[in-house]
Formats: sequence, structure tokens, C-alpha cells
Amino acid sequence: MNKLVVILLFFVLAGSVCFAQDKVAEGEYQISSAGAHKTATKWVLFAKPSSGYRLESEIQNQPAGLRVVQIEELTEQLIPTAVGYELY
Repeated sequence: MNKLVVILLFFVLAGSVCFAQDKVAEGEYQISSAGAHKTATKWVLFAKPSSGYRLESEIQNQPAGLRVVQIEELTEQLIPTAVGYELY
């Protein structure tokens, strides 16, 4: 158990150092459909140290408590080069 905690802590700390980025902008918006289901999205735009941007959008209020994070790698002109999803 202790080894697992140490390994997880290492990845959390190493990840925060490796992916150090400056927050450029953030915001949120809400979408509601005719079925009264409201979906809120919070997003944060980070500037990458090398060049380009990383956009992280958290989609909230999903059925069954599912949390979805969409991650987009963007060029300096904000053109997507990669899109990925993380499910929690």
C-alpha cells in the first residue's frame, strides 16, 4: 500500500512539473436541452512552454455522476492538433 501511495505521489508531482503551463484564460458556459437536462462546462486555456496551447474542458452534470474532461492540443493559431478525453 505504501509503495502505491509513493508511486502515485511521484506521478502527481512529476506531472505538475513536466506540464507546467501558464493559464491564459478560463471560463464556463451552460447548455440546456428541451429535456431539462443542463450541462455545464468549465474550460481553461494554457500556454505551453514550447509553443501552442492546451485547452482543458470539464463537462459537468453528466448522468450517473460521470465527469468528462476533454483535452485539446492547439497550435499558436488555435488550430486543434490532437483531442483526447479522460473519464472519471
